[in-house]
Amino acid sequence: MEKYFDIMQKTRINFVRLLDGLTTEQLNTIPTGLNNNLIWNFAHLLATQQVIFYRLSGLIPNLDEDFIKCYRRFSKPEAFVSAEEFEKIKQNFEQAQETFFEDYRMGAFTNFKRYTTSFGVQLDTLEDAIKFSSVHDGLHYGYAMAMKHLV
Repeated sequence: MEKYFDIMQKTRINFVRLLDGLTTEQLNTIPTGLNNNLIWNFAHLLATQQVIFYRLSGLIPNLDEDFIKCYRRFSKPEAFVSAEEFEKIKQNFEQAQETFFEDYRMGAFTNFKRYTTSFGVQLDTLEDAIKFSSVHDGLHYGYAMAMKHLV
């Protein structure tokens, strides 16, 4: 799984770099014809990780439930995210990643509940979910790359 962890980490590092230098207004802008913004796509990766990895394994997510509700699948931006809030999301983004890697290596995930993604991919194990997260993260990174040109 170490290769998948490396892919996950590099995708997320690139996502942070993509957002560097943008104003809070740019990060919050919802381009015409779209449902969400750059901050939502970024934070969605964090919320999805908590749901797919932790909740489906019967564990309590490491993030506040309100945060997860704001950025989970089918949600959309409801409020302007301040620069301070965005910095906190970035800090949680890095911390959650490291915590997940540590938890996985310590064997914390023992009871994964089968799940079918919106892509129609069935995840039978946590390892399936880890592999699929590369597809999911890449999709949202691609959305963000396109959005950046629109804001």
